[in-house]
Amino acid sequence: MSGLAFSYIGTGQAPVRSASGHVEREPNTMHQIFQQNTRIQIGALQVAMTFCTLVIALLHLYLAVQPDEAFRFWFILNSLGYLGLLTVFFLPRFVAQHHRVSFMLAGYALLTIVLWFIFGQPDALIASVINPLELVLAVLAFYEGWRVLHMGSTNFV
Repeated sequence: MSGLAFSYIGTGQAPVRSASGHVEREPNTMHQIFQQNTRIQIGALQVAMTFCTLVIALLHLYLAVQPDEAFRFWFILNSLGYLGLLTVFFLPRFVAQHHRVSFMLAGYALLTIVLWFIFGQPDALIASVINPLELVLAVLAFYEGWRVLHMGSTNFV
């Protein structure tokens, strides 16, 4: 396996050498450890996914506050579900599961579309905005999951 190897502070192990033979310096403070482990680069794909998710969540909250809304509870839960998945998508703790979170976000968006066809009102004007956004989000999230799974990179591009 080529590339750099990392060790953790306090393991009692000898300093780690890189592929070129140089000794890698371990971070001295917890702040340096935090910065080293949480640096991510966000690209256009993640910005587009974030935009779609936030707009969808806000529109579902808008629907929830409408008077005489029968599905108020479900719109609030749907909005919280989108925001929760978006949060997990960017948490460094789940970087090893990034592809799974992306596929979950895509599936969640597709499930929301299917449920709208079952329970929704076909003439609702706001659905003509939400459903295409959910479809775009599903495609973007599926591509992101596929990209991470097949290219083996958890770096954002």
